[in-house]
Amino acid sequence: MKKILALLMVLTMILSLSACSTTDSKETEAKTSSEELNTSAGSDDAAEGEDSTNSSDDGSNITVEAFDEYVRPRIKDSLKVGLLMQTSTDEALLRAVRQAEIEAYHRGWEIVTVEYSNDEDCVSAFTNLIAQDVDAIFLNSISGIEAKTAVVEQARDAGIGVYALDTGMADGVIMNVSSANGLAAMELFYQVAADTNWDAGCAFLYLGVVAPHIERLSPIRSLLESDMIYPNMSLIAEQDLADYLPSPQTYEYEYTKTWVQNYGEDLGVIFCGAGAMMASVNEVCKALNADWVICAGFDGSSTTYAYLREGGATRYVYSLPSEQFTHECFEAMEAIQVKGLNPGDEGINIGNVNETIYLSGAIVTLENCPAIGETFHTVYSYYDPDDADGWWNWTDETGPMLIGDGSGE
Repeated sequence: MKKILALLMVLTMILSLSACSTTDSKETEAKTSSEELNTSAGSDDAAEGEDSTNSSDDGSNITVEAFDEYVRPRIKDSLKVGLLMQTSTDEALLRAVRQAEIEAYHRGWEIVTVEYSNDEDCVSAFTNLIAQDVDAIFLNSISGIEAKTAVVEQARDAGIGVYALDTGMADGVIMNVSSANGLAAMELFYQVAADTNWDAGCAFLYLGVVAPHIERLSPIRSLLESDMIYPNMSLIAEQDLADYLPSPQTYEYEYTKTWVQNYGEDLGVIFCGAGAMMASVNEVCKALNADWVICAGFDGSSTTYAYLREGGATRYVYSLPSEQFTHECFEAMEAIQVKGLNPGDEGINIGNVNETIYLSGAIVTLENCPAIGETFHTVYSYYDPDDADGWWNWTDETGPMLIGDGSGE
């Protein structure tokens, strides 16, 4: 009996060891299969773009797969951001600069700004930033980006991320933030048309080389040119001011003056592609006592708000959220180049590379015009005065840009 029990114990031990050996073998096979799959997937990704192996500030290495055909932007704990823009006094652009400085300060980053005087100098200014070995480049409303693909690709091949505000898309640009200009145009048009009882002769002032201007006015044109839809609304004049760059202000004034004198009260509304044009229209109508003319356009500056308050020609301002545009770009930079996320990952604001985020602005009239001394944030729907931790309350040593009296001082 004892011999039988002993034999049974030995047999049990043998079966147990055999089962363990089989399990270990299966786990080894599964691990090998998984490694082969990962190696294969890595080969496919490498064919599209070069992975990024970066040393973080603490000396550790982080390897993240490329998400397009370019070198993946470098990953660091603290970034050096290059801001590129054409020299301008346009407050909307300067608001973006101010917010970029606040965004960098809040994150503990460095920011370097390079400006250029005309479009011919843009590429050399871009190259300047590449030579300064910035980690990311923020394009602040750059015209004709499609023609500058080579320098964008040069930056990407150097491991520099390229992000854009109201710039459009080109190969190598990771993301762009803008307003849905066509929808904004329709929102503005319907409010103006309803307030004029759908009865007004209309005119356009715009820059044909600036894509957002075309987006803003083309939908309105399509409605005005159809006699079947709104027969008492028509397009009676328009002027593309691109031929007068870089200083079209004199011509904005002269064309408006000519229209007022030639059309008289048949001219009801002048739609403008940007705020500087609205300023010219307002000044002409004031000088000629043309109080029947309504000016509507896209801007959101202290000057246009001042015109709203004084009750002149400027009656409707579609205000673009420059600060929010900038914030979304910096959020993407941090996700990609600090946290190591790729487009489409959880925790990043873009689902795909080369994507445009569209944000809504606000139509400002005399009724909701913000007061002098308030921040521009107060105009927009994202603003919550009760949220002390909201990004709109971030600041730096200088502070956010405040709404002025319109004097430019």
